[in-house]
Amino acid sequence: MKKIIVLSILIGLTISAIADTKISLEQNMLNREYLVEVDNNITATLDLLTAFNNTLNKMPEYIEGSRLFSKFLMEMTMECSGMRNSIKESLTANAEERDLLIQILIANLNPGVELFSSEIDSEQDNVNKAEIAAIQKTMKFAINELQKKIIVQEKGIVKSKTFNKYFFNLHTQHLMYQLSLNFAEPSDKLSRENRFYLLQVIREIQKISAESMMPQEEE
Repeated sequence: MKKIIVLSILIGLTISAIADTKISLEQNMLNREYLVEVDNNITATLDLLTAFNNTLNKMPEYIEGSRLFSKFLMEMTMECSGMRNSIKESLTANAEERDLLIQILIANLNPGVELFSSEIDSEQDNVNKAEIAAIQKTMKFAINELQKKIIVQEKGIVKSKTFNKYFFNLHTQHLMYQLSLNFAEPSDKLSRENRFYLLQVIREIQKISAESMMPQEEE
C-alpha cells in the first residue's frame, strides 16, 4: 500500500472533475459515521497485528526471516495508524474534504484502481450492495481458513527455523481481507459512487490475492 500523502496528491488531480459536487448534509453525517466505524474496525485490526507480533516474540530469535516478518508487521501497523490519524483529522474537515478523504482511504487499500467519477443509479447501487454483502461473507470465511493455515505454518516454522514465502503470503492475504472488511462492513453509509469505488477496489484485492496464492503450496 502506498502512503496516504502520496495518494492524496494522486487523487487530488481528479478534484477538478468533481469540484462542483456538493455533499448533502445527510451524506456528510453518514460520512462521519462511516469514518467512525472504519476507525473502530481498524483499531481491532491493530489489536490483531499486536497479537501476531506477540506470537513472533515468543519464537526463537534465530529463525531465518524473523526480522523481515517483524518489519512487515511494523509497516502494516504504521499504515493502519496512519489511516486512524487521517480519520481523526477529518473531524475538523468540511463535507467535501471528508468525502475526498474517504476516497483516499479506499484508494490506500489498492492504489491501482482508478476512481469512477460517473453517477451510479439506484438500480446499479442495489446490485453493488448485494455484491459487497456477498464478498463480505466470502472474505469472512476465507479469513477463518487463513487463520487455520497460519497456525499450522507457525508450528512448522519452529521446526524448520525459516519463515517461508507461503507464510508471508498467508499473512498478506489475511490482513488485506481484514482491512477490506473494515471498510466494507459500514459501506451502507457511503454514497453510491464511493460504494462502487470500494467495490472495485475489493474486487481487485480478491483477484490479486487469489493470483498470489495460486502457485503456492503449503510446506
